[in-house]
Amino acid sequence: MIETLITMREETEFVHIAQRSNGLIVQERKIQVDQLLAAMMETMEPIDLLNLLLDNDEMINEALGEWMEEQEAEKLNKFFTLLLSRVEVDYEFKQLVELFQEISKRFDLSQLDEGSLNNLLKLLLDRTKKLENAEVFNALFITLLQKLSISDPTSQGRFITKILEETLSRVKKEEDIPLIEAMFFELAKKSRKDWVRKVLAPYTRKKKVYQTPILPKNCVLFQEELDEKKIVVIEVERQQINVDYHRSSFENVGHPKLWFEFEVMSDRIVSCRVFALKDPVVKPTSKIYHYPFSNVFQDFRTCWPELGSLEIQDIYQLSTLPMLFLRSPSNDHLFRGKNLRELFASLQNRDFDDSLLEDSGKTVATIFGLK
Repeated sequence: MIETLITMREETEFVHIAQRSNGLIVQERKIQVDQLLAAMMETMEPIDLLNLLLDNDEMINEALGEWMEEQEAEKLNKFFTLLLSRVEVDYEFKQLVELFQEISKRFDLSQLDEGSLNNLLKLLLDRTKKLENAEVFNALFITLLQKLSISDPTSQGRFITKILEETLSRVKKEEDIPLIEAMFFELAKKSRKDWVRKVLAPYTRKKKVYQTPILPKNCVLFQEELDEKKIVVIEVERQQINVDYHRSSFENVGHPKLWFEFEVMSDRIVSCRVFALKDPVVKPTSKIYHYPFSNVFQDFRTCWPELGSLEIQDIYQLSTLPMLFLRSPSNDHLFRGKNLRELFASLQNRDFDDSLLEDSGKTVATIFGLK
C-alpha cells in the first residue's frame, strides 16, 4: 500500500511530498504551494469548489489570507483565473453571480481610470445581448443618468443633449397619454410663456389679449392697473414756447423734451407728473431730470388745482393738456433756481440748454416699472 505524505514547513513557499510503501520512502519531491493548490482544485467538483470559497470564511481568512497577502498581483491573477476556469457558467451560474456580487461589494469603481472603467462597463453590457427584460436596462440607464449634469457645458452636457433629442424623437411616436400628460406639465413649468402660447395657439380661438383705446397724439406709454386706473404718458418735443410770467411776457422760450404722465380714473384726471429728458430717442435706461421751471414738486407732481375739475370722455382728449399747462401763467412757486425771470429772459429765441437740467437719479425704467 502506497501512502502520500504532504508537509508544509514555515518560512518556505514549498511543500514537501513523500510517497511511502510498507514504511519505506520510495519517492519524494518539493513543489510550490500554488502548484499543490492547483492540483487539488483539479480533483474537486466545481460546485464544491465554489461552496468552499463562499461558505468557509475561516478557511479564506486564516489558511489563505496570509499567503494571498504575500503574493504578487501576477500570481493572484493566475490563481483566480484557474479558479474561474473550473466554473461551468451554465451549470453553476447562480454561484458565479454570488461570487461576483461579493467581489463587487469590495470593489471601488472610483479607483479605476476612465479607460479601465469604460472597458469594464462595455464588457458587462456585451454579455447582456441576450437579455430580454428591458427593465434591467431601464434601471441601469436611470442610475447612469443620475450621475450626469444636464447644465454641464462639457462633453457630459452634450451627451445629455443627445439623450433629450432621442427622447423627443420617441415622444413623437408615443401613445401613452398619461405619460405624455405628465411630461407636458413638467416641461411647461420650465418653459417660457411665449413657448406655451405658441403650443396652445392652434387650440384656442383667435382673441385679442388686450386692446388699447384710441390714444392721444404723441402718446409714448399706456398702462392700465387692476383697479382700472389708466396711466397715459404724452411726449412734448423740445421747442420754443411763449411764456407769461407775472405781468411780463417772454416769446419763444426754449423748453427741454418733456413727458407728461396723467393718471385717469373713470372720467377724472387723478394726477399729473412732468419729467424732463435729454435723450433724442428715449429708452428704459434714459435718465429722468427735474422740470426746470415752476409749479412742479420735487417728486414730479404738478401744482395744477384746476386739473381735478376737468372731465374727459375719451383718453385721446388728454392730447391738449400738456400745452395747456406750459402756456398757463407762471410764477415763482416751487422754482428751485435763483431767478426765474432771468432764466426766461436768457432762453428767449433760443433752444433750451440741457446742461441746466437737474438729474433726479432715476430712469424711465425705475419710474414706470419697465424692464
